[in-house]
Amino acid sequence: MNQMKKLQENREMLYHLISNSPLKNEEVYKQSCVLDELIVQYMKKQISAQKI
Repeated sequence: MNQMKKLQENREMLYHLISNSPLKNEEVYKQSCVLDELIVQYMKKQISAQKI
């Protein structure tokens, strides 16, 4: 669970950086979605590795 906490903290930090960028709101939303998808993929790999 420590890794989950780190992921959440990193996600919040990256979202903060993205939201403070001069990009349009739509671009911020897209970047946030990409970030969320990467986190989900990482979590799935971690779960699969634990099952082996």
